[in-house]
Amino acid sequence: MNLEEKPDYPFKTYQMFLDAFSYMLRTKFYGKKYPIYESSHYYYGFVINELLVRNFINQNHNHNQNQNHDTQFVQNAFEQFISAILDGQKYAENYLTIIKNIIKIFIDEGAQLNISRLLDRKYNIDQTDKYFEDEIVEYRVRAMLLDILSEYNINLFVKRYCDWKDIKPTYYENIPCNTNYDTARYMVLKYYSKYLQSL
Repeated sequence: MNLEEKPDYPFKTYQMFLDAFSYMLRTKFYGKKYPIYESSHYYYGFVINELLVRNFINQNHNHNQNQNHDTQFVQNAFEQFISAILDGQKYAENYLTIIKNIIKIFIDEGAQLNISRLLDRKYNIDQTDKYFEDEIVEYRVRAMLLDILSEYNINLFVKRYCDWKDIKPTYYENIPCNTNYDTARYMVLKYYSKYLQSL
């Protein structure tokens, strides 16, 4: 099987890395699909992921003489990284330190924070029990990311969504059924986020 059919470390593109990273967050058995990637963690430690991100950013710096395009690459790469975390999500908290370090790399390179991805509805629909559980499935990881990004002065943007002092942090199964859909979302998000609880 060639690399196009089964991409593995060393990754030829940033997207190949993201696919493997997200898959690692999704299952403890990621080595079945990415055996060399898994082995690299044994040999070099999970810091190899930081080095890979730095390498892709540096490759873009070297190949791109246009500063605007360079900045756009960093921004897009950062937003794609956040999406990869949310897509994988299941074991994301096990990799908190490496995720935090990679986010810092992007911020140091000039990436702008897009907090709306962590606070907006996933589904633009009316409130129903059916969709609510689908909506909040990634909120534990959204909260983890908010806690990380809270180090970068996000208060003004976050407070545009609601008065967080009025939101009671509540586990989703304990939310009254007549609660407003967005209020219920915020209750779950605040339940998982130490940062939101501090507001």
